[in-house]
Amino acid sequence: MNIFTMRNGLLDVQGYKVDFIDQTSLLTNESHDPSAFWASIVKLALSLELPYPNPDTTLERSSRIEVLWRTLTTNTYDKIYPAPSNIGALFIDYVLNLQIRHRLTPWSSSDEFQPHHSPVSNSIYPEWNSLLLLEHEDSLYSLKRYKERLATVVEAMFNGTYSPIGLAQLQHEFDQGGGNRRRLFKTRIGYLGTGPRSLRKDDEIWVLNGGNAPFILRRLPNGNYRLIGETFVYGIMQGEVHKLDLPQEQITIE
Repeated sequence: MNIFTMRNGLLDVQGYKVDFIDQTSLLTNESHDPSAFWASIVKLALSLELPYPNPDTTLERSSRIEVLWRTLTTNTYDKIYPAPSNIGALFIDYVLNLQIRHRLTPWSSSDEFQPHHSPVSNSIYPEWNSLLLLEHEDSLYSLKRYKERLATVVEAMFNGTYSPIGLAQLQHEFDQGGGNRRRLFKTRIGYLGTGPRSLRKDDEIWVLNGGNAPFILRRLPNGNYRLIGETFVYGIMQGEVHKLDLPQEQITIE
């Protein structure tokens, strides 16, 4: 540790540069369209390449939708980490509710029913269908199973037996892991993560010596870095970065 630089507001650290942020999502308050937030998130999921990049080979079998919901919840559900795999089915119910809400909003929010009305938001509706189509037919998240679940949910609604109570906990996890305070991002290699709302394209993901959790740093024109904040990156939260054989570097944080 360099005492001289610390006295001048600088901190010399060593660590590993994992990747660069390549794409980012919108926040809920950055668009007047309620579906734009989810549309930007689905766009990130659609851009993921499989197998998912990770030294843990068990994650190579993760689908885009599983990577998405585990990232949105920071892989935690009701204080359980990693989140149980059956939360994936709950996420499908969550998507069903989103689809219904976003599709009906143009009509329910209008004083007068206008069948000819074509809202601007039609151009940015979340492409859930495209995401589901990328799943294998036997996947929990396949379009076939999605349609089957939709029929089951609608029938249960008519029978008065459907209860969305489990979605409240899932929404709580989303609010804690993402919500209005966090922004979803994808890296160049293909990791998905959430971080501070101020993060932006070309910010860097680092794991610093002395800890396993990654941070977002922004390189400054003088070659030093600014700390943007801590981040959750699915697949490198448990020290997996040490299996990536990355070179250790020394940098200065202002």
